[in-house]
Amino acid sequence: MARGVAATGRDWAAVFTRGAVGSARVQLEQLTKRYGDLVAVDALSLDIAPGEFLTLLGPSGSGKTTTLMMLAGFEYPTTGRIAIDGSDVTFRPPHKRDIGVVFQSYALFPHLTVFDNIAFPLSVRGYGKEEIRTRVEAALELVQLGGQGRRMPRQLSGGMQQRVALARAIVFGPRLLLMDEPLGALDRKLRESMQLEIKRIQQSLGTTVLYVTHDQDEALTMSDRIAVMNHGRIVQIGTAAELYERPADEFVAGFLGECNFLPGTVQAFDAASRQAHVGLANGTIVAAPVANGVVPAGAVTLGVRPERCLIREGPGPDAPLIGRVQQVAYLGDAVKLYVAVEGGAETVVVKQLNREGLRVPQRGEVVHIGWASADARLFPRAVAAERSRPLAATPATGERVDHGV
Repeated sequence: MARGVAATGRDWAAVFTRGAVGSARVQLEQLTKRYGDLVAVDALSLDIAPGEFLTLLGPSGSGKTTTLMMLAGFEYPTTGRIAIDGSDVTFRPPHKRDIGVVFQSYALFPHLTVFDNIAFPLSVRGYGKEEIRTRVEAALELVQLGGQGRRMPRQLSGGMQQRVALARAIVFGPRLLLMDEPLGALDRKLRESMQLEIKRIQQSLGTTVLYVTHDQDEALTMSDRIAVMNHGRIVQIGTAAELYERPADEFVAGFLGECNFLPGTVQAFDAASRQAHVGLANGTIVAAPVANGVVPAGAVTLGVRPERCLIREGPGPDAPLIGRVQQVAYLGDAVKLYVAVEGGAETVVVKQLNREGLRVPQRGEVVHIGWASADARLFPRAVAAERSRPLAATPATGERVDHGV
C-alpha cells in the first residue's frame, strides 16, 4: 500500500496537507539540557527521516520527555541545535513550529463539543468555515469517530477522548507529530487496540512521528526504529528486531524484554567458530558468539532470553545449569519457571510456550537448563550504576504465581 493511502482508498495525506510536504526530517545535534547541576539530556544527536515513526524508549528520568519538550518548543536546550527540514528552530516558539502534540492527559476543552475541540487549531490559524468543516469531518472519519462531532468530551470513553486529541493534533496537517505517553491512562486491551490505530493513522498520513514511552510493547509494536535512552543519552538505536536480538549492553537487553544475566569470565576464544568460551560461577564452561569480532577481556556477563532457555532431560554439554524450581507462573499463553541455580546466586527464568502435552516442572523440582550457543549474548561486566536494569527474576505484576500450595 502506498504511503498516505488508507485501506479505504482515500488519500488522507492529500486531505490534510493540500499538496504541501506531508512529513518532516528532524535533526537534533548535540542537544543538552541542564537544570542547575542536573543534566537531563546529555549531548544527544538524532536524525529522524521523513515519514518515520521513531520511539524514544527508556525508564523514568532517562531524558526522553525532556527531549520531546525541546523539540516541541516548550523547553529550550542549554546547548545544541534543533532543525526541521534543515531550518533551525532551536529557539523558535512552539506556535511557529507547525507541530502536532498529543499528551497522556487528553487536554480537551470540557465546554466545547468534539467538533469544536478538533476545530480549535484551525480556528486560531484563520481557516474559513467550509475548510474547517471539511477537515474536521475528515479527521473524525480517519480516527473512526464519524458522526460524533456534536457530543461533549464527558460523554466519551477514555479511548474515544484520546482519538479526539489525536484528531485535533493532525487536523491542520502538521509535518511532525509528537506523542508523549499518550496511552498511559488506558486499560491494557484498549491500549493494545490504540497502538494499532495510531500506526494505521500515521501510515495513512505519512507524517513523521516522535513517540515517547517507557512501555516496551508499545515501542515494539509501532516503531520503525527505537532509540533506547538512559541517563540522558541514547544507548542504542535500531529496529525492534535489531535491539531485541543484538542489544548493545546489559541495560538494553534488560529493558527491552526480559533477559537472564549470568556472571562469568572469558577463558578462551575459538577463532574458527568466532565464539568465546566462558566460565560460569558454577564452574561450567559455555560458548557464546562474539559481536563484531571483539572479545571482552576478563569479567563478563552472559545474557540469555527466557524464551530461548530450554528444559533438558538431564545433565550434559547442552544443559550447563542445574537448579531447583522456586516459582511457577501461569500466563495463559506461556508458563514461566523461576529456577535458583546451584553453585551461584542467580535465579534463571525459563519461559515455555503453553501447548498441549507440555509437562511443567513443579515447585521444588530439580531441572537442567540449556540454550543454543547462538542465542547467548556476551557483555562486558557492567557496574551497578551503569546497569540500572530491571531484574528478570521477579515475576511481573499481574502474573499468577504458583507457590506450590
